[in-house]
Amino acid sequence: MDVMKGKYNKLLYMGRDGVAYFSMFVSKTPLPYESTYSTYICSGRVPEYNRGYPLTLHGHWTKSNKWKFEVESFEEDLKEGYVLEEYLMQIDGVGTVSAKKLAGVKDIWNYDIYNSELLAKETGLSNDLCETVISTLNKQKGRYDLYCYLCQYGITDIKVDTIIEAYGNKALQYIKDNPYDILRKYNISFAVMDEIGFAAGLNYYNLDRLDVMLHYAMDLCTKDGSTFVLINDLIDKMLWIAQKSIYGAEIPDGFLAIALSNANWLYVDKINDRVYLKEYWYREYDIARGVARLENTKTVLNISEKDVNWVEKKLNITYASSQKNAFNLLNSTGVKVLTGGPGTGKTTLINGILTLYKEKYPDNKIALCAPTGVAGEHMAESTNSPASTIHRLLEYQPFSDEEASYKDMDDPIDADFIIMDETSMTDTKLMGMFFNAIQSGSLVLLCGDIDQLDSVCPGAVLRDIINSKKVDVYRLDTLFRQKQGSTTIINKDKVKIKDCELVMDNQFQILRYNSGKEIDSILTTVLKKENNPQILTTPNKGAAGVYALNHLVQSSFQFEGREIHRNGYVFHKNDKIMMIVNNYKAGYFNGDIGKIISITDAGTVTIQIGKKTIVMEHTWLEDMVLAYAITIHKSQGNEFDTAIIVLPQNPEILLNKHLIYTAITRAKSKVIILSQGNALEKAIMNDARFSKKTGLKEKICITCNNV
Repeated sequence: MDVMKGKYNKLLYMGRDGVAYFSMFVSKTPLPYESTYSTYICSGRVPEYNRGYPLTLHGHWTKSNKWKFEVESFEEDLKEGYVLEEYLMQIDGVGTVSAKKLAGVKDIWNYDIYNSELLAKETGLSNDLCETVISTLNKQKGRYDLYCYLCQYGITDIKVDTIIEAYGNKALQYIKDNPYDILRKYNISFAVMDEIGFAAGLNYYNLDRLDVMLHYAMDLCTKDGSTFVLINDLIDKMLWIAQKSIYGAEIPDGFLAIALSNANWLYVDKINDRVYLKEYWYREYDIARGVARLENTKTVLNISEKDVNWVEKKLNITYASSQKNAFNLLNSTGVKVLTGGPGTGKTTLINGILTLYKEKYPDNKIALCAPTGVAGEHMAESTNSPASTIHRLLEYQPFSDEEASYKDMDDPIDADFIIMDETSMTDTKLMGMFFNAIQSGSLVLLCGDIDQLDSVCPGAVLRDIINSKKVDVYRLDTLFRQKQGSTTIINKDKVKIKDCELVMDNQFQILRYNSGKEIDSILTTVLKKENNPQILTTPNKGAAGVYALNHLVQSSFQFEGREIHRNGYVFHKNDKIMMIVNNYKAGYFNGDIGKIISITDAGTVTIQIGKKTIVMEHTWLEDMVLAYAITIHKSQGNEFDTAIIVLPQNPEILLNKHLIYTAITRAKSKVIILSQGNALEKAIMNDARFSKKTGLKEKICITCNNV
């Protein structure tokens, strides 16, 4: 085995599998070739260190185009002498003299021997300074030991830092004792936890292992956005996971029964043989009870044809008869639904409804909201009225991972009339909180496009509310913008009726490609002609997937300054980014799109999403991916001047007309479709939605009938 001794230079690339590519300053390493350079490329599961940090790498040299050192193991060279002094001087309060004294202490790294008083006595330094030094050395040694153990399983250094922050130097022992109890909190895969548990000699029927396996089985069974799974399907998935696991052993039926009975985070609906995440069972009932309560307490509103005529004069517009009929939604309070696609006059109608309500009820309070910040900004611009995210309307304030504060029946939203836009994007959990916080007797208008894709999260709330037939629904289906020559508007209606003869002009183009290699050439040519387009695609992986297309677009730009490596991407100042999780503390949400506005030399990243500027904490960086290309699902709620839609033939299950409809309606002015062969036509002719299994519709029907 070869050995490389040197100092860490910089991280070049961090892969999604946790393998880092970095450079090292090398002085005394025997090399397999003659070179005048002092910096060499290395790869392996090694965390990111500060520039100049001393390391010894064990591995071997390989060569493809250039020589590279592949790391199998590594050691930190901070044991003694001048190197240790250099490191100690980075600690607050440690200067040249004190660093020399500390470096001369035998076994200073053995933190079990010295407490601060003993170290202060031996060095003559203050007790407070010695406490700081011991704390710093303990943390570094704990991080090193933990990373050396976890890196072999592909766990990133950011997750290691987070675990160390929570459990200190005992983290490694806790993980060895029970990896399932600790690592489940940090989104570590079940397969990795199982590898660690197997190496630690834990029994395959360990109850924590079975509980994590149950979580994994539920995730797999509901990844399509369902809120429940049939009991037999869940058991079958558990048995499949057990057979595929590193243990390779089946689970006795008795242990499966114990796992289900101990899982207090599940709700078992024995009547219908269903298993829900408990939260979704109760949130569906929150929605159902909210709908029933609002329908049971609704009052008549004094709206007439004369009032609609007044709105037309006030706004200097003329409503079509179909739009005038939609004002009947204001005949009473309760829950109302207004659905329609682009070009059907939905925004114009909402403005008219708002104007009339303000005139008739000037003392009543109105609230406008949408699922995302971007959708909220669009709503505010189109209505010229304040609008917020649903979370902000609920005054959602997180205190910890388990505890949060938000509006509810005891402290409801202070509004008589609430309008929610982009309702099809809203999931069961958020909608449950929303309905639980609405005052009885209020008017709630849910607006959205039922032909779009459902929420990426569990539930199909708008569709279930409409299908329950327990609330007033008005569907706008007359096209008003067609005469303006918008081929996007024409074509989205063609897609709805499975008409593949789309209209093409300068604003709507269809290009074809055959192979994965060909897509790069065609897309590069298209990108040179377009200004800041948004690429939308179906898969994450493959030549036409999100990862590959993001790298393709990013490589066409020239960047300067500090780089940050996370999630298999290299981030620079001005990169377009998207957030992939909700972070209530920071104020960003899954699907928010923004850009990086600065990266300091110290690695501090500042992003901008809409009008909000956020300084990212170190552990938040894994919440961020490049967004030059995003999936069509993730694009919901956003609008782009130009949308480039990439449609590969596979995976074929993703190709359906609802996906195409959603994609082309994201564009405000121009659509360019890059279809692999007849992938576009296949999608248009496929009417199937992803079959989410939800219990909301039946809960609404039962609850409303019982009121």
